[in-house]
Amino acid sequence: MKKLVLILLVSISLNSFSQSSFNRGETKLGRVDTISMFNGVGLDIYHAKIVKPISVKVTSTLSGQGDPYSKDNLLDKDKNTAWAEGEKGEGIGTEIWFEFGETYSCPSIIEFLPGYAKNMKVWVANNALKSVQVFFLDETKDEEEAIISREITFADLPLKWQYFDFSNDISFNMGVDRFKFLMIRIKQTYKGTKFNDTCISGIVFKMTGAQKAIINSKDEYHLVK
Repeated sequence: MKKLVLILLVSISLNSFSQSSFNRGETKLGRVDTISMFNGVGLDIYHAKIVKPISVKVTSTLSGQGDPYSKDNLLDKDKNTAWAEGEKGEGIGTEIWFEFGETYSCPSIIEFLPGYAKNMKVWVANNALKSVQVFFLDETKDEEEAIISREITFADLPLKWQYFDFSNDISFNMGVDRFKFLMIRIKQTYKGTKFNDTCISGIVFKMTGAQKAIINSKDEYHLVK
């Protein structure tokens, strides 16, 4: 029985090895429970821990009675709410700014619910994210000196959480100790059938928590006590 459990753990972790840490491809579906970090020989596996920004600012918000599309909806973990940009047109160039105050609070994973996820009818009626540029910045907020800058592209899959892994970018970057702001700029959208407003129902940031295991090779898997 113990041998079977170990085989299953190895299988799960090797999947993280190949997909999470070394594949910088486009979006992956679902939510993240573990984060894999390359240690020079194999992988260190960590529990994913939610890291909350201390503030969020946006360059525009769609107006409405009672502020129904508030920027606070980005972080409320409620699929029935959404932030909507308030620009003319589809909101290309709209920016979302998150400030992170604690040292070593640089997120490795960003999860998105990249449209208005209340239900299918609402989702398809509004614009959803197709691609954004993500900037990891220091206190100067200078894009030209960005610690990390990466364009990410979303699948056209209504009501699905999608995530992007920045573990490699962070592992090999000496500038992450200067990280303070994360900025997201809308580049492309999937068009809605009724409204030309781009909506996001949720963004979640995750970083490495307690260490779970170490993989030194394809045959060695060590649980961390």
